[in-house]
Amino acid sequence: MINFFDYLLFAETFIPQGNCYLQQPNLIWLHLISDSLITLAYYVIPILLVYLIRQRQDLPFKGLLILFGALIIASGTTHLMELWTLWYPAYWLSGSIKAITAIVSVYTAINLFSVLPRVLAFPSLARLEQLNQELKSQIEERILAEQSLRQREQRWQLALQGANQGIWDWNPKTNETFFSSRCKEMLGYDENYDIGNYNHQWRTHIHRDDVDQVIKAMKDHLAQKTPYYVQEYRLQCNDGSYKWILDQGQALWNEAGDAVRVVGSITDISVRKQTEEAFQENEKALKSNEERLRAIMSSLQDVVWSVSLPSGIIRYVNLAFEQVYGRPTFELFSDQDNLWRQFVVPEDFEHVEKAWRAVQENRRESWDLEYRIQLSNGEIRWLNDRARVVRRDNGTSVHLHGITTDITERKQQEAQLQQLNRELQQLNRELEIRVQQRTAALLESEQRFRSLFESAPDFIHILDTQGMIEQVNPAVIQQSGYAESELIGNRLEEFFTPTYQNICQQQFPVLLEQGTYRQEIEFVCKNGTILTTDYSCSVVHDTQGNISYILVLQRDITSRKRFEQERTQLIASLQESERRWRSLLEHVRLVVVGLDRQGKVEYVNPFFLELTKYKEA
Repeated sequence: MINFFDYLLFAETFIPQGNCYLQQPNLIWLHLISDSLITLAYYVIPILLVYLIRQRQDLPFKGLLILFGALIIASGTTHLMELWTLWYPAYWLSGSIKAITAIVSVYTAINLFSVLPRVLAFPSLARLEQLNQELKSQIEERILAEQSLRQREQRWQLALQGANQGIWDWNPKTNETFFSSRCKEMLGYDENYDIGNYNHQWRTHIHRDDVDQVIKAMKDHLAQKTPYYVQEYRLQCNDGSYKWILDQGQALWNEAGDAVRVVGSITDISVRKQTEEAFQENEKALKSNEERLRAIMSSLQDVVWSVSLPSGIIRYVNLAFEQVYGRPTFELFSDQDNLWRQFVVPEDFEHVEKAWRAVQENRRESWDLEYRIQLSNGEIRWLNDRARVVRRDNGTSVHLHGITTDITERKQQEAQLQQLNRELQQLNRELEIRVQQRTAALLESEQRFRSLFESAPDFIHILDTQGMIEQVNPAVIQQSGYAESELIGNRLEEFFTPTYQNICQQQFPVLLEQGTYRQEIEFVCKNGTILTTDYSCSVVHDTQGNISYILVLQRDITSRKRFEQERTQLIASLQESERRWRSLLEHVRLVVVGLDRQGKVEYVNPFFLELTKYKEA
């Protein structure tokens, strides 16, 4: 084996190639440098080809490039052998390498011949440049089209966002449905959440009471019975609650009349629905209140009336008018200008007419009058007429609302009381003085109450949901003596007596639950005065059904309570005095005879009958 390699590398039977060059240095250096550079270049080129193939995995004809690399390496090796044979005659090795190079060359040529049609099919550089320009032009046009499309899409998205609508696209053939992110947001889902791509999956979110009408409306539209699909129904949100939405769509039909696509939008209309429901509830409440008010007005014994200002046209009067005036109400409306004047007795007409003119001329805000009327049958009745002017924000008078009470019985009682006092004056001076004092106190109490009623309206308080005072009317400040700063921010029951403080604190939860509460309360003024008031509370709700504030009305009934107590005591005293007087007359052993103004006998005591033997009849 060693001899073979020696023979192959160091054949002594041949002479080195340098001898053929006659050992001329210039010629040897020419071949040495040329073959060296060729060998170096031929070894570098395959390395660059390998680097090119590794960097460009998309290059065509990689196998051909590898063959070229092998051919170049083999050719470079032949030149390397040329350098070797300058000094060593290894011509067999050189020939072997050339044979290998020949084989690689022939194989490469064959492969090149087989792929040559494919290589020729590649466009020329000019064609590539033309195609590149065309492609560049197409890319620019596509970029412009994409920009225009993007702008349209942005406008479309902005329009949808501004309209607060979600978009859906349904394919009736495949039942697949596309839902925009806004559709998911309306239901409380993240935009990446998969709510299903099929129409039946969307229907699972529809309220069960609305499913049938939604399906029917869509079927009617697909059957072209309706030009558009429009429905309002409830959708279940992610948190389990339901939201009202407006669903609108339009189908696209093919030539056969089959729907191939339905595109639509959904809009959140929960706020509108809540507003409609609140409006309906308010309308029901108003109707209920109106019916309740009419029932109350019909059941009142007092005449409730309203007239327009300054015309004086009667707008309303309840049925109590017929009981008090003894005339049907339609006569009042048919002769508004003269009928009510015909009732007033001449002695009282002037001061009633004067008060009415003062109201018409904006010189008076209210009145509290007592006057007499004469019915068609001649009966005289006493009336207490209380009225107040209602004005617009600009101060213009628009209405005069009033209440007329029949006080005939009270007047008769007062007259009877005065008559009884005159009769008792002759019997008991002390009783006369007491009666006069009681009568004066009664009149003073009545006058004080009337003056209080005319000069100051009822107390009005606005409370928050915790019972704290938020606002008071001037009457509270004027009558209670408290400054506004002393009232605002405090609990209202803090100004009551201790007994009623506890009662109000216990009843406050009941008020919030039931909405109304009423009873008599003792109110303590700043100076220590205790006022007995008719305490009426009402809870006011907003459109959402939440408690907005609490309205408290307090009417001072201190004078009325005192009057009732003194009247009861006075009647009891009178009855006791009459009993004593009659007892005295019946048991005294003196003749007692009572005569009227004409001198006729009205009364005789038992001793007179016993003495004269006459009978009382």
